[in-house]
Amino acid sequence: MLNASSPSRHVVFVNDLPLGVFRLRPIEQRSRRLTWLYYLGALGFSLCFFLLVNDRRVALVMAAAIGFFTNGQYAWMTIYLPELFPTHVRGSAISLVFDGSRSLAALGPLLAGWLISSFGGIGTAAAMMSLIYIIGLIVTPFAGPETRGTALRA
Repeated sequence: MLNASSPSRHVVFVNDLPLGVFRLRPIEQRSRRLTWLYYLGALGFSLCFFLLVNDRRVALVMAAAIGFFTNGQYAWMTIYLPELFPTHVRGSAISLVFDGSRSLAALGPLLAGWLISSFGGIGTAAAMMSLIYIIGLIVTPFAGPETRGTALRA
């Protein structure tokens, strides 16, 4: 398996620049709720990456695909969240959502250590942590109203 200094961990973020436009277009043109496709893609590619990939070249391609879908969720947040809140609380509300999600994510390394010791390996533990995307698949349809085409509230 790949180690922490592997180029694959950089590929996840490097592909973000050229592919960012392709990620924003469906969100802007169709529906904010299409975000569940990013969760589904991240889940599928993550499970394949951690359970099936043994070749370094395939790992780099898979890491790029994971980066596209994982970072696509953040593209959704920057479009959707400002549309949900009125101007006088918009900045605070967006900060609360971003920082709240980061605070919850801080538990990830602790959970990862426990899973690695429980399952006896990084691959299986990482695949188990990838199942967090199922929560996104379940929650997204109920996350809030569709805001495409509506004016921002003052």
